[in-house]
Amino acid sequence: ETKSSAEKEVLSLKEQLKEAKDKCLDLEKKANNTVNEAAAEEILTLQDEINRLNQELSRSQSEEDPNSPEALVKRYEELRRLAEAALEKDKEIASLRERLDKLSDDSDGGRPSELSNNSEADGMRQYITELQQELQQLRGDGREKASKPRVRSFLSRNGSKATLAREELEVTIADLEEKVNDKEVEIEALREVNEMLRVDVEKSRKRMKELEDDLSDERERSKAELKAFGKTLRGVDELREAAESMNHKLKMFHEKQHASQPIQFLDEVAEEDALGEEHLEEATRIIDSARTDLENKEQQAKDRPPPFWNIDFRQKPTNDEDTSDLAQRNEEDIQKIVAAKAAKRKKKKKRRGSGSSIVSSFF
Repeated sequence: ETKSSAEKEVLSLKEQLKEAKDKCLDLEKKANNTVNEAAAEEILTLQDEINRLNQELSRSQSEEDPNSPEALVKRYEELRRLAEAALEKDKEIASLRERLDKLSDDSDGGRPSELSNNSEADGMRQYITELQQELQQLRGDGREKASKPRVRSFLSRNGSKATLAREELEVTIADLEEKVNDKEVEIEALREVNEMLRVDVEKSRKRMKELEDDLSDERERSKAELKAFGKTLRGVDELREAAESMNHKLKMFHEKQHASQPIQFLDEVAEEDALGEEHLEEATRIIDSARTDLENKEQQAKDRPPPFWNIDFRQKPTNDEDTSDLAQRNEEDIQKIVAAKAAKRKKKKKRRGSGSSIVSSFF
């Protein structure tokens, strides 16, 4: 019954380990699809379940230990039965010897009618010899029993039953050894499954850590690109305001009369010119700052591993051009606008010094 219960317990442990393996595989699939805290908690729960199964497995192994208290008690009971059987055989041999001695004394004084020949005495001696041999065998079996754990035997007083008991004892020992070997094989298989599950859990944990690190790097990169994109939009807005200011100046020049209020008109033109220059300079500064920040972030990102995806919030280049080429071209356009504006200012100052018309010097 103890063996059957131990086998049932081992089978239940195998089923639980199989379920734990299936859970680990499902968890690895979930970790490959999405990284969340629930997966980490499930991994920890699975690891606790594996530890619990290991403890139960060690407990089941301790129950099969030959040096356990229960096994020692069983061995003691069997040895006690062997000793009692040996004592009974000794008593029987002693009684037979007394009878033999009595018969010998009777034969010396005068033979009775029932013992007219020595056939009965010879049979008695032969029976005593057989009993002595059986006693030696019992003592030898007792010594073997003391050296081998978990051996059960049943000895009767009859010689034929003792022989059958020895044969049954040998068969029982062989069966027990075979079952012990099978149990060791099952335990070794369970250990291998447990080790495989532990390796799978460790791989899943490392994979989850890598995914979290990559996600954090991608989040920082996205923040930097959004920040640079915001600065670029501000620079574009400043350029738009500068263009609107210049357009407003041109409209004012065409709409107002040149002869009426020339001094006031020239003051307004000069103020709007200065305002447009300020807008243009501010736009140039913002765009340069955004470009510098973006280049610094890209330089820092070169040393890091590539992320899962590459979201580019900047303007997409055409004809397979690189983003850096687009930024360089935008910078060259801005520098051309600034250079043209500076040339106009120089030309304007030169014409003012030569005594020509201020309005014509503006163009």
